[in-house]
Amino acid sequence: MDFKIRANVYKKTAEDHKRRYKDGYDPSKKYPTHGPKGPIDIPLDQAQMLAEYLIYAQQTELEYSEYHGQKVIRLDLSGYASAEKSNPDNKYLGLTFSPHYQTLQAAQEAKERHQANVNKSAQAQTIDAAASSLAKATDGEVATTFDIF
Repeated sequence: MDFKIRANVYKKTAEDHKRRYKDGYDPSKKYPTHGPKGPIDIPLDQAQMLAEYLIYAQQTELEYSEYHGQKVIRLDLSGYASAEKSNPDNKYLGLTFSPHYQTLQAAQEAKERHQANVNKSAQAQTIDAAASSLAKATDGEVATTFDIF
């Protein structure tokens, strides 16, 4: 659940938007001034950890956000200013998304509780299956104890 997703944010120009939207570009329309050069790629292992974090965080006491008008799952975001090595004039902001520490701790506890419940359920099913198998093998006859002496 301890993922790190990185993204770079660049300044966008009208030329960047013309290249992206081609014939669909409308100069009278407002476009974002900053963004990535393309889609943000999330490596599969990081995506799996993010998904696990989101799933188990939902099972915790989430904080209510007045801004959003509902409960929220928190992520931390950190960043630094940098420039491309091949083109030092092309500056960007390197961002990293990661789990919020307190939410991560609560999500890990929720996962442990879930796994404990799954294990208990599996044990109960095993016991039930064994009892059913024994009943089937003995045609449901109950063995009585008797003193052989």
